[in-house]
Amino acid sequence: MAHHKKLVDDPERCVDDLLSGLTAAFPRLRLLDGTRDIVLVGGGGPDTVGLVSGGGSGHEPFTAGFVGEGMLAASVSGSVFASPPAVHVQRAVAHVSQQHKGGVLLLIPNYTGDCLNFGLASEWARRDGISVESVIVGEDCALLESGKGSMTGRRGMCGLVFVYKIAGQLASEGLRLKEVAEAAQKVTDNMATMGLALRSCVVPGSTQLLLKLDDESVELGVGVHGEAGAKTVKVSSATELITQILSPIYRALQLKTGDKVAVLVNNLGGLSQLEQWVAVGIIQKQIQSWGVQIVRMYAAPVMTSLETNGVQVCVLRIADNEWVRCLDTPTSAPAWPGCALSIPGEEESRSKSVPIESRGLEVKELGPELHHSWSQILVKGLEKAATDLIQHADKMNELDSGCGDGDCGSTLARLAKGILTKLPTLSVKHPAKLLVELADLAALLMGGTSGAVYGLLFSAASSQLCKVKCVGDALNFLEHVAKSWEEGLRGVMRYSKAKQGDRTLLDALIPACEEFCKCILEGKDGLSAFEAAVLAAEKGCKSTADMSANVGRASYVSDSHLGDVDAGAYGVVVWLKALHAVFQAAEAN
Repeated sequence: MAHHKKLVDDPERCVDDLLSGLTAAFPRLRLLDGTRDIVLVGGGGPDTVGLVSGGGSGHEPFTAGFVGEGMLAASVSGSVFASPPAVHVQRAVAHVSQQHKGGVLLLIPNYTGDCLNFGLASEWARRDGISVESVIVGEDCALLESGKGSMTGRRGMCGLVFVYKIAGQLASEGLRLKEVAEAAQKVTDNMATMGLALRSCVVPGSTQLLLKLDDESVELGVGVHGEAGAKTVKVSSATELITQILSPIYRALQLKTGDKVAVLVNNLGGLSQLEQWVAVGIIQKQIQSWGVQIVRMYAAPVMTSLETNGVQVCVLRIADNEWVRCLDTPTSAPAWPGCALSIPGEEESRSKSVPIESRGLEVKELGPELHHSWSQILVKGLEKAATDLIQHADKMNELDSGCGDGDCGSTLARLAKGILTKLPTLSVKHPAKLLVELADLAALLMGGTSGAVYGLLFSAASSQLCKVKCVGDALNFLEHVAKSWEEGLRGVMRYSKAKQGDRTLLDALIPACEEFCKCILEGKDGLSAFEAAVLAAEKGCKSTADMSANVGRASYVSDSHLGDVDAGAYGVVVWLKALHAVFQAAEAN
């Protein structure tokens, strides 16, 4: 039932309400009285052509978001997923013709209702003496190879926005009506679009998904009204799915090595920005692998399908060099995704990544050097701790999901995998340097709060251990370990607002350290001290189940979601127990 929730007052009035909100945000856009027509106030020149387009609502920002200088002079909105009535189109055409004496070009999405209503309006306009031309835009290639839709032609998709931008700019420069129409048609003929949906949408006032997809299915070639596409496939990686929508585009345009294209990646409304930009990177790599040059790349929600979780890709083959100039020319239309940063700089400054200098910290082999046998035990301890953290990752994610973002286990697992990868080259004979290396891995691989906490812990502990010149005996070394552990915690506390009792990893780490130091001061052997530390960590971890979270993301969450122990504290117990198990096995041998 959660799918049908909508932030609207009245499904019957939601289109009127959205247009009211749009004009509130952009005062130079005005709603014609008694219509759903958005017009540009003060736009156009006396002899220029004015562009009018429109279609059903639910695709925002399409089409009203593309009203502005250099694009549309007016847009006409219908009800959700329904063509606007001809009388509204006629009103928009009449208004635009008063400001644009060069005539009016209707850009019509290729859907039956739009073609009929815009066609009727154009007939009325001609009857009234208005110069009108029409171009029907359809560039969807999902059904080309199946033969479906051969009578009605290709569906109009997000490629309409390319037509608006290029034809709109040419119109603003004074081209005659027929020339602008010819340019719009040429752009249409050089485009192909295909998309996919992971989840469909629900129309306001309804409770049913327009297209039912189970959790394991993806719809390829989906339309912008929630209609089914070319086929349903099993969910797979982003690269595999995107390959399946780019291949038909390549065939439809008959692209060849050396061709230049502009690409529009259209978020269908419900795709997260993370996924959108992941898709853009994959699309760029795949198109470039064809030997095709991407001269411009745009990505944004431009023609959505309410909250559909999916993406469309439109590829425009650059058949006229003027098109790139038109794409680059600034427009006042609020939803156009291009900006100054969309235009590449000089070739030499266009590398994908900028090399950076290393952080410049060359850690010498300071501090005590371990005997070979000790260093080998440390290697086994690191390996065991890392392996156990990976094995417990799902458990920690589960513990974190109620009060955090559910990634504590994954975050620690990234560090663990990094340790396993780097293990052959880590400075296990020089623990002070090893701690710096671990701090670097934590900061680089973990990120976020956990990465900073572990980075501070290891860095501060290393600073203390660097002061030790040599190790007299095992007890002497353990005393230095205790001091380093204490200094590591002080390093964390200098910058952290957390303290013991705040339901964090410190609730396990602090009592473990205190117990270890206490045992060493009492002259106990290292294994006994470490065993006591593990027991203290377990007790501290268990105590977090009854605590309120006072810091971090969990502090904003109701206590009702804090039913189990803290995930970070649990992680501390995992790696401490792993180290203890290795030390215990070594002692037994």
